[in-house]
Amino acid sequence: MSKVKPPSKREIKDAAVAQVLRVLREFRAKQPDADVYAAAYYMFYCDGSWVSWPMVAIGTEENLLRDDGTVDEGLRWSSADWGYDVEADDAEDALAKRVHDYALTLGVRTPTTTPTSTGSCVSSRKPRRLRRSRR
Repeated sequence: MSKVKPPSKREIKDAAVAQVLRVLREFRAKQPDADVYAAAYYMFYCDGSWVSWPMVAIGTEENLLRDDGTVDEGLRWSSADWGYDVEADDAEDALAKRVHDYALTLGVRTPTTTPTSTGSCVSSRKPRRLRRSRR
């Protein structure tokens, strides 16, 4: 198996910052009046056959409102409940694949890892973008 060059810490940091800024800008363009209080990375995923780039969620004050007009503070720091999240784009997924492929060169394997002739893993999960909103 040939050596795979891992992404540098700088590449990963730059991609992470660019992702959250992109998602915030997209959100602001769609909902300019929303009262944003947080953006968070979540859904760090690795199942032994795939490493994916994390999602970004946006938290707004409006998303905390219950039907009766009271605020549900229990949701404030629960990014999975914020109602707007975006999966990685193709460039971010490619970076995650480089991390994954590098791990394989180090001998990282689990029973679910299925090496191909190029040393990468086969996964039934295909990276995709997701946007959802409860409102």
